[in-house]
Amino acid sequence: MRATVRVGSLAIDRVLYDFVNDDALPGTGVEERAFWSGFASLVEAMEPRNTVLLRRRMNAGENRRLAPPESGRRVRPGPLQIVSDRNRLFDPRRGSILDRHRQGRSRDRPDRRAATGGTGQQRTLCPECSQRALGSLYDALYGSDVIPEDGAARSGPYDPQRGAKVIAYARDFLDRCFSLAEGSHRDALSYRVTAQGLDVQLKDGKTTGLTHPGACRGFQGEADSPTMLLLVHHGLHLEVHIDRSHYIGRDDDAGISDVVLESAITTIQDCEDSVAAVDADEKVQVYRNWLGLMKGTLEARIAKGASRTCAA
Repeated sequence: MRATVRVGSLAIDRVLYDFVNDDALPGTGVEERAFWSGFASLVEAMEPRNTVLLRRRMNAGENRRLAPPESGRRVRPGPLQIVSDRNRLFDPRRGSILDRHRQGRSRDRPDRRAATGGTGQQRTLCPECSQRALGSLYDALYGSDVIPEDGAARSGPYDPQRGAKVIAYARDFLDRCFSLAEGSHRDALSYRVTAQGLDVQLKDGKTTGLTHPGACRGFQGEADSPTMLLLVHHGLHLEVHIDRSHYIGRDDDAGISDVVLESAITTIQDCEDSVAAVDADEKVQVYRNWLGLMKGTLEARIAKGASRTCAA
C-alpha cells in the first residue's frame, strides 16, 4: 500500500506531498502548512459541486453511447498542420535523417478567446508531445511534402539540395508574413535592432526595415548583432535564430540557423486528462519536468541576458 500524508480530510500520496514541499514551494514565499491547509479547505468546499458535475458528465457520456448514429453527418476537416514525415528531423552534421518518435496525442481547435479578439488556433498537448508547442520550420519542411521531391528526396541521407529548398521556402515565408519595405529576406546579409525597429542589410548595399515595424517584439544578444529575433504575426510568435557558428548558420548569408514557430495562439499543456499521467509517480514526473523547464529557461535568460524589446 502506498504511503500517504493526512491533511484535514485528505490523504495525499507521499510522493506528491514531498514534491510540492521540496521542489514546487521553495522560492514562492508560501509556507508548507499554509499551502496544504488552504488546499484542503478548497477541496472540501468544492467537493459537493464537483461531485454533481462529474455525475452530469458521466450521464451525458452514457446518453451519447446509447444514442443512435446521426444520419448524413458531415465531418469538417481540421486545420492544415505541417508535420514532418514520420516526425523526422534532418541533421547535416550526421548526413542522415533522425527519427523522433511520436508520443502521446494532441487536440487542435479554434480559440475564440485570443487576446487579439479574433479566432485562432488552440492546441491541447499531452506531456509527452509538449515539444510541439514550438517547432522548427526547417525540420517540418524537410520531412513533409510541402517541399517537392523532384531531385531532392526527403528520405535517406541528408540532401543538401533539399536543405537549400527548405531554407529558400523559409525565406519566402518570412517575406509573406514579415515583408521588408524593400527587397527580400532571401537577400539579407545581417539583422540589427535600432531605435526605429529592425534594420536589415541587403546584398545590394541597401538597408531596409520591416513593412510593419511593430512586428518585431524583442531580441536576444546585442542590438547590433542579435542572436534571436522575436516577431509576431496575427498573434502567433516566430523566432529567427542567428548563429554563424552553427552548422546551418555558418553557410547562411545572414547567419540564420533556424526559424522556430509557435504552433498556436494559445497552448494548453494537459497534465491531467492524459493516459501518460495517471498515478502520483507519473504526475510528479510531468510536474518536475515542466518545473525544470521553467527554471532552466529563466536561468538561461539570466546567463545570456534577458530578451529586450524592439523599439519601434
